[in-house]
Parts: sequence; structure tokens; C-alpha cells
Amino acid sequence: FARVRDISGTGLGLVLERMMPENTLLAIEPLHECGAPTLLARVMWSVEENGEWLHECVLPNRLSAEHLQFWVQEQTAESCR
Repeated sequence: FARVRDISGTGLGLVLERMMPENTLLAIEPLHECGAPTLLARVMWSVEENGEWLHECVLPNRLSAEHLQFWVQEQTAESCR
């Protein structure tokens, strides 16, 4: 599993247990499907932090305000029904 640390319309910070090489393409799916789209992202750089790896990634297509809102809202399986 990965954890999205921060997100904007053009990129995101992704925390993983291991390092991904620069230019790796990642498909990032939301934990709960409440309208948030699966994201395609390219790793630009990574740095180790407290035994985990923070990856700064760029999105090839800008997220709409609506899709960005789906990603930043706290969601649970119950709230998606």
C-alpha cells in the first residue's frame, strides 16, 4: 500500500515502503471508490524519510477541481454508499 501525503492538480507526494526509480510510471487507486479517479503518475525524485520513501510525482493530466476534491476528502467505505 501507498499513502498520499500531499496532492495538487499537477502532482502528488506518495509514501512507499521502498524506493521507486525516477521516471517510473505508477497507477494510484483510491482506497474507497467515492468518485476519485485512478491516477497515472511519474516519479520525479524520491528521498528516504524515517524508514519510508517519499516520492514526488507529476501527473500527465491536470486534475479537475472536482476530482481533486474527491482525493482530499476523508472517505470511508460507509460514506461512499
